[in-house]
Amino acid sequence: VESALFCHFGSSPTFLPFLLLHEFEALVFASPTELLKVIPTADKQAEFSSICAGFQTPEEINDRPEFAPSKRLRSLFPRYRKTLHGPTTVARIGLTRIRQQCPHFNGWMQRLEAFAAS
Repeated sequence: VESALFCHFGSSPTFLPFLLLHEFEALVFASPTELLKVIPTADKQAEFSSICAGFQTPEEINDRPEFAPSKRLRSLFPRYRKTLHGPTTVARIGLTRIRQQCPHFNGWMQRLEAFAAS
């Protein structure tokens, strides 16, 4: 889809499309510990860590629509709020760790960095 967008908009070298493979909440799974500091729920640590470990990358956590990252989070943490806990957790995880855990996102960041350096 990113390639199609790039071509559709004239293949401009200044247009670097990026789509998360599934949804923003996938980035929350880049660390098995930070969300639990934002929403302290000790009894969910093992289950959340198991989800994180069960996929090669957080970007792949979406094997069925009913198990999308946001739905997994809401199931484990009923108090989870997308616009509050998601950004707070991602900020705590940090860009370095997210880039290490999410190769698709990291590839886009590398393209942005190369563009900025040119």
